[in-house]
Amino acid sequence: MRLPVLFFVISTLFFGASVAIADTELWSKEQLLSEKNSGNKMLILDVRSPGEYERGHVPGAINIPHNQVENRLPEIIEYKDQTVVVYCRSGRRAGMAESVLEASGFTQLKHLEGDWLGWEASKQPSDL
Repeated sequence: MRLPVLFFVISTLFFGASVAIADTELWSKEQLLSEKNSGNKMLILDVRSPGEYERGHVPGAINIPHNQVENRLPEIIEYKDQTVVVYCRSGRRAGMAESVLEASGFTQLKHLEGDWLGWEASKQPSDL
């Protein structure tokens, strides 16, 4: 009897995260670096835990854990109509944060393709 309930919960979590990510444009590492180097105003948002962020992050990223995004919107509201690139370790938490940002009126959301694992694997620069 518990197996169908467990399957439902896992399916809901998996497909819920997938939908949130699917609604946001994926950006490659090259697109992120190009936009960053262009001088255009943008925000790189790392939604991992502070400990994960401290072990390394995309240069210039700010850290707001995914479960704090809604309460900390005043810190980033100036980027509401600017490019906001979101990432976490592998995508799930970024998808949740993107849903909050989209519901709050952010219009230029991007999701870093591969998230932190992809960035790290490609030997991109990291701020420590």
